[in-house]
Amino acid sequence: YIYFATIIRKYIGNIKDEICFLDIGSYYGGLQYVLKKVYPNSSQILVDFPHQLSRAAYFLESSFPDSQIYAIYDNFSLENFFRSYTLKKFDFILVTTDLYNQFSDFYTERKYSIDLLTNFYSLGEMPNDAFYGYLKSKIMKNSKMIYFCNRYDSSPFYEPTYEERYSLLDYLFFGYDIVLNRSSGIHNYMMPIRTLFGETRPRPISSGYFELIQQKKKST
Repeated sequence: YIYFATIIRKYIGNIKDEICFLDIGSYYGGLQYVLKKVYPNSSQILVDFPHQLSRAAYFLESSFPDSQIYAIYDNFSLENFFRSYTLKKFDFILVTTDLYNQFSDFYTERKYSIDLLTNFYSLGEMPNDAFYGYLKSKIMKNSKMIYFCNRYDSSPFYEPTYEERYSLLDYLFFGYDIVLNRSSGIHNYMMPIRTLFGETRPRPISSGYFELIQQKKKST
């Protein structure tokens, strides 16, 4: 998380004003913890399964006792958020995966935009409908910057890991400039014990990871 926050800081700068981040697959909120330290005036939107968001709520509330946290977990909490509050009121907004698309529509209709949307690893693990559901969502297509770290091949032919095969090309957005495209050092050290062609031994990971940052082109 410190590594990713360092890259984010390099490409979006030391912004002291209000800024909004959205992370898909936020787990227990570790990245949000680091980003909140770096950008104390930021709003952080976390998207994950309910049990993961429960961990995040506990961790972030314990880490930032004075922070304002709002959970969107049903239609009432979703509608109440957009009816009664503004984004700036909350430090952390927790959105369950099943309400992401509705949240995306409401958010975009109100002319809000995400300053930086991130996903690390989990998009490549998703089935086709979930993968493209996120990539085609209004909130992602209107984000000012997008930062992905995922596998070059989500399911390499010699050791398929997931159902679908996504590559770097699947993560590219029309109307965006590429400001970072490189291999990631994350996980390169791993040598898991695996069986390949009938032989079991320590082996390198089956597919490396890329880091990709895209920035929305300015309208002319």
